[in-house]
Amino acid sequence: MATTQSLVPATDAGTPAQVLVIDSRGRTGYVIRPVTPLTRLLSRLRGASLDRRLAAGLEPETSRLLATRAQLLMASTSRQRLADEWRDLINRAHRPPTGGSRRVSLQRRRIIAAEQDIRRLAGVLSAPLAPAARGVAMAGLLLTDGTGPLYNRHAGSELGAALHEIADAATVTVTT
Repeated sequence: MATTQSLVPATDAGTPAQVLVIDSRGRTGYVIRPVTPLTRLLSRLRGASLDRRLAAGLEPETSRLLATRAQLLMASTSRQRLADEWRDLINRAHRPPTGGSRRVSLQRRRIIAAEQDIRRLAGVLSAPLAPAARGVAMAGLLLTDGTGPLYNRHAGSELGAALHEIADAATVTVTT
């Protein structure tokens, strides 16, 4: 359900006060559940694992923890930070490599070749209408995956195709 993010109020810090989840009591439909401090903490501590589940297509509404993580990812400050990290990646790719850096080497040519796609993704992430949680999770995972096409020259996946898949997954379609 791609419109969940607009149905649940968030606190000033971008953390939801409540989340919409599938009713686990055997009834059909959804229920609103409060987000406890423990749920907030667990959604941050288990962030990478929850992000992988969201990126794989598991609906946020299937658990309070996933719904809370999705809300955190879709908060405008989180999305803007992620979009800025993608834009910074382009800037770093255009600069010459620094000797002695302990960072993983960027695949500069790949990144520069996909610059338009990266800028499109950054625009989707920073748009006023929150993108789908799956796409935001996918964008964060690709950016931090040292074995992926951004950092590993032997990565089997093509960067442009991965960016298109992420942007498509992030795009929310509204039907009337």
